[in-house]
Amino acid sequence: MANDLQRINSLIQALSEVSIMMTAAREFGTYVHDICPHQKGGLCTLWTCSSEGDIPPGIGQPVAADDGEGEWHINPSSLYCAICPIPFEDRLDDAEGRLLANPLSGARDITCQSCGSKGLIAAKIICTKCRHETYLGWWPRKE
Repeated sequence: MANDLQRINSLIQALSEVSIMMTAAREFGTYVHDICPHQKGGLCTLWTCSSEGDIPPGIGQPVAADDGEGEWHINPSSLYCAICPIPFEDRLDDAEGRLLANPLSGARDITCQSCGSKGLIAAKIICTKCRHETYLGWWPRKE
């Protein structure tokens, strides 16, 4: 009997923790749903299926597309939106693109071939319109 009571107490505690996680996921999912660029008219336009039966159960309400092509979309549940990685992948791709567009990205801890000093670099920036030179940089530190 004591073991059964202990098991029931563990289940009650686990249920409480799951309830907290579900509440947080719903709140977060609502936020993701509101900012997601793939949401159009309450539908997730990222995922399309050829029939209602192809939509996995529990992710949201199936909705027939108005395009006349027989495609189905979903009106996703907030829990489904909470676990969707696409908005974050889009942001990471955007940040990566901006970083790679910087001509000085990756230029760190350069060792001077002439004097051997190590550190960050200085770069001469030339305006492509007027050819004026500007210096940008961090002076190397001696080691």
